[in-house]
This record gives sequence, C-alpha cells and structure tokens, in this order.
Amino acid sequence: MLPSALFRTASGLVVTAALSLLAGAPGASALSAFDAQNLTRTGYIYTYPTMLTYRQMYADIISRGPPYHFNQFFIQDKLPDAKSTARNANVDFLTATAWLDTRDNPIVLTVPQPDKKNRYMSVQVTHLKGYETDYVGTRMSGMKGVSAFYYIQSPATKLKTDPGGMFKNILYSDSDFTRVQARVGPITGPADVAAAKELLAKFKVTPLPDFLLPQIGPDTTLTPKPTTPLPAFYKWNDSLLKGGDDLEWINFLNWALPYVKIHKGNETKFIEDMAPLGVKAGQYVDFSEPTLFPPKILLAMQKGVKEGYDFMYDPANAAIFAGTDKLEEGYFDVLNYEQHAVCSVIGENGVFTPSAWETEAFAKDFPDALPGDSYILKFDKNKIPGVNQEGAGFWSVTAYSLPGRTLVPNALDRYSIQSTDPNLKFNNDGSLEIFLQTDPPGQGKEGNWLPTPAAGPFSYVLRIYGPGGNAKPVSEWKTPLQPDAISPIAIRAASGGPAPMKDTDALPVQPSKRALRV
Repeated sequence: MLPSALFRTASGLVVTAALSLLAGAPGASALSAFDAQNLTRTGYIYTYPTMLTYRQMYADIISRGPPYHFNQFFIQDKLPDAKSTARNANVDFLTATAWLDTRDNPIVLTVPQPDKKNRYMSVQVTHLKGYETDYVGTRMSGMKGVSAFYYIQSPATKLKTDPGGMFKNILYSDSDFTRVQARVGPITGPADVAAAKELLAKFKVTPLPDFLLPQIGPDTTLTPKPTTPLPAFYKWNDSLLKGGDDLEWINFLNWALPYVKIHKGNETKFIEDMAPLGVKAGQYVDFSEPTLFPPKILLAMQKGVKEGYDFMYDPANAAIFAGTDKLEEGYFDVLNYEQHAVCSVIGENGVFTPSAWETEAFAKDFPDALPGDSYILKFDKNKIPGVNQEGAGFWSVTAYSLPGRTLVPNALDRYSIQSTDPNLKFNNDGSLEIFLQTDPPGQGKEGNWLPTPAAGPFSYVLRIYGPGGNAKPVSEWKTPLQPDAISPIAIRAASGGPAPMKDTDALPVQPSKRALRV
C-alpha cells in the first residue's frame, strides 16, 4: 500500500493523498538518498536569498502593521552613532525605504532634483529573490538628469507602452513584492541630516492610475483595479536561515513561488526537479508526518541543508565570488544561484558594483599589530580613489570595533571620514594621509583623524560611491597581502552576518610609523 501524508492546499484545505499519485508530492520511491541530499542542498541555496529578502520585508512591514504599509516610503530618522548595535552601520547616507505591492497596478517612482551641488542620490530596486533589478541615480544621470518619473512593474502588471509618454524609464521587477531604497548623501553634519530628510520626503511611490488621472484625465483603460487583499503572509522564523535539520524552508519556497517570476527553461526545470522534496507553488507539506519520507531520505535531506549552509558561509567561496568581477556579472544571472546566494550572505541588499565599491582591512592581519597601535592610511596623489564627479561621487573610510562591527565611541562623534569633508588636508605633494588611532594625531591633523578603539581589534572599510577615474575593476586588485598591495579576500563572510553592501577586496593597514601607500 502506498504511504499517505497530509497536505494543505493554497486555500487551506487539508487533504490526504497517496504520495506517488500527487503531482509534486514528496517521498517518491525513485528518490535515492544521494539525490535527496543533492536536491536539498541545491534548493536551500537557491531559496536562501529569497528568505533573506522576505525576512527584511516581514520585519519592516508585515510584523509591524499600521502605520507601516506597502507602497509608501519610510524615512530613516537619524544617522547611526556609537550607541547603535547595528553591524557595519553606514553613516554616509540617510535612506528612505518602500516595499511595493504591484499585483494590481504598476507603481510610479518620483525622483526629485538634488537639493545642492555634489549631492549623491541613488534608488535601488530589488525584487523578492534578492536580485537588484534596476538602479536610478546621479551616477548614471548626472546632477541634472536624475529628476524624473519612473514606473515599476511586475509580472502581474506588465505594460507594453509608456502611458502619457512622461516616464524616463520603465523599471521591471521579477516579483509582485519589491523593495525600493533611496539613498541621499554624503551627510556632512547634523544640520545636513534635516536637509537630507527634507529631500527624501520628495521621493514618492504612487499607483500608476492614481498618478495619471490628474495628468491626462480620466481613461477607462487606466481605472484602478479593485485592491486585491493582502495574502496570508508566511510567518517568518529566523531558524530557516541557520542550516539546521528544519526542512520548513520548502514550505516558505512554496509560499513564495506564486509571487515571483520563474524564467522559462532551466529555472522552470530546476523548480520541477525539486518536486520530490515537496516543492510546488501554494502547497503546504506537514513535515511532522512520520510516513512522509523514509528515515534515510529524511536524514539525507537534513544533511543537504547543512551542506548548502556550509557552502554559503565558507570564506573560500566568498573569496571566489566576491573577490572577482563575477560579483557584478552574476547579479543578473538567474541561473547562477550559488554565486547569488554567496553574494547575498556577504552583503544582503548589496549594491551593484558599478554604483559602489567596498573594501575592508583588519589591523589584526599584521603579526606585529597591537591594540591601541596608531596606523596611517596613505594615498599617493595618483592613487586617491577616483569618483564620477558629474554624478556627485565620493568616498569614505569608516572604522568598526571587532568582533561586533559596531561604530567606535569617541569624543568627536566622528565615525567616518569622507572625501567631501572641508577639513580634510592634503600633503604638499598631493598625497593624503588618514590617521587611524585612539588619540588625536597632533595640531593641524585632526581633520584627517579617524578615531579607533583604545583596546581590542578593529577594521576599517573604504567605500567608493560612483567609482570613476583611477578606480580599478575588482579583478585588477593585486595580491598577496603586503604593504603596497591589495588582497582580494572576503573577510565579512568569515565573520558572519550581512553587510549593507558587497565586499570586494581587503586593503591592508600598516601599524605604527610605516604608512601604508595605496
């Protein structure tokens, strides 16, 4: 007699079915332990970026309830400071974030004109599977060309034409729920926080028919559809991300599949191949049912989850994917799920590399480094990070205490040095020195001082927004780790935890009197 198990349909109906007779049913007799482990490993890696993105959406909107809604921006209230517990906190920008529901209508994104010269602005569009699908900002359009209307559409609301002919671009998302984040920087001081918030308030997201009605008058083809009720969202649990024995990630994937586009060809086959695990859009699998899988198959699937988790958090794989230009190329490669997952772990919601680069170095990488040592980061004149001047590009250096990766408390409340700082002083030969140390470096040098911890290890991160000029592709950074070279090692994955952007390489720092030249 064929084994049976409980399944819940998308409508919530619980039914009993013979496993081998149910389309997409798990536990098929032809599934070997070897196949079960490999399929689970593959499926878990494939699903991981979607789980990371959904976790953020759940925290931002679903778990909070009113006044937090879809299709509206929420503005960051203030910059992080030493009291913040956030890992790798970014003090260069204020942000506004919106989660879009485009099941009924496309959404119009309104981007304002920059409020002042050298104001860097960007808008990142990320769909539910964690891929950055579009990027709008001063880097691409310049200071005068970024202000415009854009509209964002999903598989459910795809339009072939530009209604009214008034949109700068059509942005496409591969999911019905989409994250949009606007960034405004550099933040030059407390007074600039208020100005940045005022600018961010001018970013808008509006359903297309509501936007067009006052623009071109009534049009029956653009009448808003009745608002579809929000679905029963998956109740999030962080255990899904920990690589344990829990197979609940399969039910999460089944919940997510109706809301994301599965591309024809290899990706469609990929999803179909996972049917013996219970993967099927809208289906719920009761993994507590003891007859669902033979014990050896269940054990193999649990091993597959652990194997997938270990792969994504292996520093060697982080170095392979994040230390090369593959980070950029793979961002739009639907099928390269392993690379996409590793990059998502290194830098959740990472920025497409032509828009921003990030490199990191650790004082502890030098055998003679001691807590409290003084360091000098020195850029020769022709090696100061190049930026896109027309696009208001800039760079910054931020110090973090380890292992928590928190900002360093200091009397100046200074957590980063930016290339736009008016007090930054250059040497007579055009070179630039940044002093990473606990105590002030001396008269006339405080503008170049980045305070570091008095005790314990630390790292610093160099971020380049709108790379240009002498900024090199990631693959051209040199090895091995030595004072005048750059090593492509992805440290952040080794230490665990998501970062606000992608790692590319690590810049070494040199302790005491010997300055590092880059």
